[in-house]
Amino acid sequence: MKSGTRYFLQGDGRRGDEDNGTRRVNCPSLPVLFRNGLVDFCSDCVKQNYTWYSVKLTPEGAKAANGSQTRKERGLP
Repeated sequence: MKSGTRYFLQGDGRRGDEDNGTRRVNCPSLPVLFRNGLVDFCSDCVKQNYTWYSVKLTPEGAKAANGSQTRKERGLP
């Protein structure tokens, strides 16, 4: 999210996907971030359980993302 990648979460918060430009891939960490309050839905509408919704970083999530590093930044392959 920090780099502008779009992420989607089901309305029940149980599954997350990353849009990598060509297709969506599973993102198992997204529900955990949602439960911890680091991401939230972009819209305030009533959520349907199995419908996908775009998510964004919360202020707490943005603060946590500022201190994070990618694998490349950490010198990992």
